[in-house]
Parts: sequence; C-alpha cells; structure tokens
Amino acid sequence: MALRDRLETQVARKKYQPDVWSSLIRDALNDRHSSDQIRDERVRDVFNRLLEVYPLASAQWVRYATYEFERSHYDKVEEIFSRALSNVRAVDLYKFYMDYIYKMNTTETGLPTSPQAHNTILQASEFVLNRVGIDKDSGALWSQYLAYLKKQQPQSQWEEQQKIEGLRAAYHRAIVVPMDHLEQIWKEYDAFENGINRFT
Repeated sequence: MALRDRLETQVARKKYQPDVWSSLIRDALNDRHSSDQIRDERVRDVFNRLLEVYPLASAQWVRYATYEFERSHYDKVEEIFSRALSNVRAVDLYKFYMDYIYKMNTTETGLPTSPQAHNTILQASEFVLNRVGIDKDSGALWSQYLAYLKKQQPQSQWEEQQKIEGLRAAYHRAIVVPMDHLEQIWKEYDAFENGINRFT
C-alpha cells in the first residue's frame, strides 16, 4: 500500500492524529508526479479536511495561505483569510495577513500605491490591532504599523499635523500593552515627542 493510502486510511479511522495529518500534508506538498493543477487540488483538499478537524490551528492556516500566496493564487489567499480570521485569534495568522495587505498595497519603498490602498492598510491595521493588539506577542504588529505611519509623506501642513496626531494616537495605544518590543516602542515614542518639541 502506498504511503498516501496508508495515511488516508489512518485519518479515516481516527481523525485526531496531528502527526498523521502533518505527514499527509507533507506528502501532498512534495508530490512531484502530478501536474500543478492536480497537486494544488490535492493540497487544498488535505488542508481543508485538516482544518475541519483542527479549525483553530493557526500555523496550518498560515501554511495553507503561504502555499497559495507563493503560487500567486491571491483569490485563494483571500478566501483562506475570510474563513480563518473570524474564528482564530492568533498573532502569527494576523501577522501573515498584514504582511499580505502591505505586499498587495504598497510599493517597494513601503508607500501606498494609491489613496484607496492607504485606506485599505489603515482599515486592516485597525481590524488586526482590535483583534490581537493586546496580545503579549503583538509587538511586531505594532512596530509594523508605526513604521508604516512614519513613512507617509504629507503634502501640506494640515497633512503633516494629521500624521503627527495619528502617530501619537498609535503610540498611546501601543505603550499601554504589556508586550514584546515595548521598550523599543517606548524609546521610539520618546524620540518622536522630543523631535516634535524641538520644532514647536
């Protein structure tokens, strides 16, 4: 009996076997004998069945989304996010989601590709920070968001003031969270306020 058949038999008998599921996914991902389309369909089938059994397995959601992203199947990536983000509150999943949002909506310099892209990034950031922004592991998300806000290039004095107020509000939200990166974020905030005070 082929490895795939043995693994399928095992999960059919007893579905709660993480090691067997991992082997089944690895077997699907490493299939070099099938066409890309057939391999994609098999990978999706195995991930979808696994995630029915373990719907909160954030690492597997990320792995599945990564598979689709690496093949430029962006519609599939967005389907995965629509299924996962409503139920799973895990920083690794939300970090991957934000990486995707930035990748799809910014230039290589990190600036938004359009005003609509800027709004998409802000809305996604608010969604993510409201969901997992108080997690002790959310520091990378806060740092990413603050770095994005700092990169914005105001075209008028009013826009400059909006940027300052937006950054200040984001820092105020971040520094009350007992998270990793807190010391670094606090230092950045202190430098930010000192920099403003020098020019006012």
